[in-house]
Order: sequence, then C-alpha cells, then structure tokens
Amino acid sequence: MGEIEAVARGITALSDKGATLKSVAAALVDDFVQELPLAPAAPARVTLTEDLREALEALPNVFGQVQPDAVRMLSDEEHQLLLRERTAVTTIITVLGTRKDAIRDAVANHMDLAARAAGKVDDDTEVDDRGHYVIARKGEPEQCPIPGTNQVWSREYRAGSVTIDGDRLLDLYESGKISRDEYLAFTRETRVFDEDKAFNAMAKDPTLLKVFRQLVKKGKSSTAVCVRKQK
Repeated sequence: MGEIEAVARGITALSDKGATLKSVAAALVDDFVQELPLAPAAPARVTLTEDLREALEALPNVFGQVQPDAVRMLSDEEHQLLLRERTAVTTIITVLGTRKDAIRDAVANHMDLAARAAGKVDDDTEVDDRGHYVIARKGEPEQCPIPGTNQVWSREYRAGSVTIDGDRLLDLYESGKISRDEYLAFTRETRVFDEDKAFNAMAKDPTLLKVFRQLVKKGKSSTAVCVRKQK
C-alpha cells in the first residue's frame, strides 16, 4: 500500500498541475492486470497463388495511371483503370501483410532461441503479445547481425499502454470486493464508470485509490523487428 499512500498524499497537488485519471493510473501499474502470455508460433506460410502472381505482374502496368490533380468526375476508362489497380493492390497488400508478419515471427523466433541458449531469459521473462521475449529496453535494442551484410535485425522496445477497465466496477461490487459507497463514488446515476467523478472522488477521499487500482491494467509491452545498419 506504500505507493498508493504516496499517490494519495500528492493527488490534490497533482490535480493542480494538470494530472488526469490516466496519469494517476500510470502511477498504480505495479500490480497491473495482464492476460496469460501466448506461446510463440511458427510463422504463417504464404503461397504464391496464381491470383497473386497475376496481381504482381499487373501492378507495374496499372499502378498510378489515374491520379486526378483536381476535384472532378472520372471518365469510364478511368473507372476501369482504377478498378484494375485496386484489385491488384488489394490482392498484393493482403498477402504481403501476412508475409511481413511471417518474416517478423521467423526472426523473432530465432532471437528468442538465441537468447535462451545464451542464458539471457528464463520462464519468468516478460513476453509480448505474440509470445516473444521482451529483452530490449528503451534505448537498448536487442540486435542480431545479418550474415554477409552490414545490417542487423533490431528488436526494439515498445511500452504497453495503460488502460482503465471501468466495466469491472459492477463485477467488483457484485462480488463483494468493494462497498456500495465505493461503487457509487465511481459512477454516475446511470451507474456507469465516470472518469471525472472518479478523479474528483479520489481527490476528496484518497482511500478510494484502492478501488481504482483494481480497474487499472497495462497492455503488453511489444517489440518491433527492423533492419538497421550495423554499428
């Protein structure tokens, strides 16, 4: 309860310095609620289908042929050209998005296994929303050289966002974990979570922070696989 008491002592002062409900939530995320981690999966397979092959071959001939430089109506031919371009682009983008994720997962799986072999992780190491290890920290990427090049795969830290799950209030009240007075302090007359009322209630009665903490959860941290020049 030490950190709650620390926030409680300063909540009134914080409200004079532009504090918001989100900033109070961010101060209480030590005990955030997080879903069970996923296990990493093998990369999704992508097949070069006949439709995809045709779209790739067609793209150079249809890309950007119609680019109006004014607000105007389209001719019949322009409608047809745009349809062919859109069909090719949509077919390609749909598959390329899957393929990009597959490349990301293949590299991430390699880096996960290399990290485990090097003794850098254990079963308690944090994982991201795809089940891959979060070893990188802000400004300290995890890198893997790409043989035969001067570049590296760089797995970079992305902090999870703080969210407030107001829908949990009714569950907390009905399960007896909070009192009716505490429930009413955080809701409007329609009995839905009210951020302004909750913030003002905590400013007047900081003991309500123990209720608010149970609504705060932090999204999973994530990593991004990029290509960088090797330093």
